[in-house]
Amino acid sequence: MFSPPALHGMKNLDRSLFHKTINLSAARVSGNQIPLFQRSCHQDVFKVPRLRSILQDGDDRLILLRPGVLPDDLSTLSTPTRQFISQHSIKIEPYKLELDYSYWKTDDILSSILPKHLDEIPGGFTLVGHIAHLNLRDQYLPYKHIIGQVILDKNYSVKTVVNKLDIIDSQFRNFQMQVLAGPAEFIVKQRENNCTFHFDFSKVYWNSRLETEHARLIKLFETHGIVCDVFAGVGPFAVPAGKNETFVLANDLNPSSYLSLVENIHFNKVGAFVRGYNLDGGDFIRQSPKLAEDLGKTASVTVGRLKRKQDRIIAVPRYISHYVMNLPASAIDFLGKYKISIY
Repeated sequence: MFSPPALHGMKNLDRSLFHKTINLSAARVSGNQIPLFQRSCHQDVFKVPRLRSILQDGDDRLILLRPGVLPDDLSTLSTPTRQFISQHSIKIEPYKLELDYSYWKTDDILSSILPKHLDEIPGGFTLVGHIAHLNLRDQYLPYKHIIGQVILDKNYSVKTVVNKLDIIDSQFRNFQMQVLAGPAEFIVKQRENNCTFHFDFSKVYWNSRLETEHARLIKLFETHGIVCDVFAGVGPFAVPAGKNETFVLANDLNPSSYLSLVENIHFNKVGAFVRGYNLDGGDFIRQSPKLAEDLGKTASVTVGRLKRKQDRIIAVPRYISHYVMNLPASAIDFLGKYKISIY
């Protein structure tokens, strides 16, 4: 009864077609009768998520009744409700409930649009800043633009909807994408592990689903230890680790990732602990002992705010405690680079 009209096969979104009139009944009461009516007649009060059951009509209130109650057949009401309206001379009258596009959720709209044989509703997405990132299977591609528009309409925080294409940059791991709805604005701000990251989602690798794994690994790092992040990206390991006062040598070959990494180090105020590099992974591994040595024997860290600021001297360890290589497809190929890096 409350589902949207069936518009299977629609490819161009026409919101005006999503309209439905539902015939209900309503009890006309005064304002001071509402609490007593709700207690005495609760079995017959209208209860549907996201729809109000009490409406103002002039000086009176209309309390909507459950579907199946007929205004000209009081036998459709429960016995307590019939007794109550009889005792208080309450009028039961027809009421037309109007539903439109704004009422239904993403999955409701998509289930009414997509062909019946497509029984899975592709309403899920990964949110990266203001971008909803989809990975649509082939059978949904003829409907990709209307899917994107519905997701854009129904999710306040989403400003742009993109679909991942099969083309992946093998060097930098970022994927090609197609804008399905909204402006082609890819500069995002993403919060993760108490840090804020800025980056161009079309030029770097980012996976919001890895937040828990990022946090798990960061907890393994020693405070005031040295970690080398060989494929650091925009800093999802390095920046939060720096906030935990772990020294991090963070590297990424992708120039766009490196620039965002440097920006994120500065924005999150972890420059005393995190250094950014734009090197080939193998070169970075080979040079890492020297880079760690270049950190110096001590680091000066400013703590506190305004007039309470003070410098704190932290000893920098001599040796690197961890290497992180978040590059599942080819990290193993870099293991040989460690042979000449032992110190």
